[in-house]
Order: sequence, then structure tokens, then C-alpha cells
Amino acid sequence: MAQAIIDAGLTLQNVIRTRVMLTDMSRWEEAARAHGEVFATVKPACTFVEVKGFINREWLVELEADYGAKRRGEFIPSIERTCPGKQGHAAHVKRFGGNPSGGV
Repeated sequence: MAQAIIDAGLTLQNVIRTRVMLTDMSRWEEAARAHGEVFATVKPACTFVEVKGFINREWLVELEADYGAKRRGEFIPSIERTCPGKQGHAAHVKRFGGNPSGGV
């Protein structure tokens, strides 16, 4: 996720909110520890949610981050979503601008 944010010309300091979706809430402490390692200095608003599953049944967690940047004084919201697979591989989908609550 950090690389996708950097590739967009932003930094982790631009992250304002994250959502961590878990298929097994009993593993929330592991997810919180990993989240803390990445966002320790940023401390965005964060929500943990248990979900039934993801499209790929091997995925255990999905992290969604809202971040924004100013362009000519205008705030441009963005969404970046990461779905780590069983082996730790990640699929990244990025969308910039538009409705931040829309589908990605």
C-alpha cells in the first residue's frame, strides 16, 4: 500500500482514514500490529470490520485507505485498496478523484 501511495505522488502523511477488513476477527491483534508498523507516525482514523469473505477465498485481510492531496487549492480524495493473498502477494486497485465511497 505504501508504494501505491508514493507512486501517486503522495506520502503516508496524506492518509486520513483506514479500514481493515478481516475474515477472522480473532486475528485482529496481528492486523493491528502490522497496521501500527506502517502508520505509527501518521495515526489515521481506523476501523476494523469482520467480513464473511473476499472474492479470493485465500485472502484473510483487506486494507482500504482514504487519502487526499491538494491540487490548486482543491482537496482531491482518493482510495487505495490492498488485498493480501495467502502468500503475502497483493493486488492493488487505485482510483483518484470522484466519489470516495464508490466501488473500486
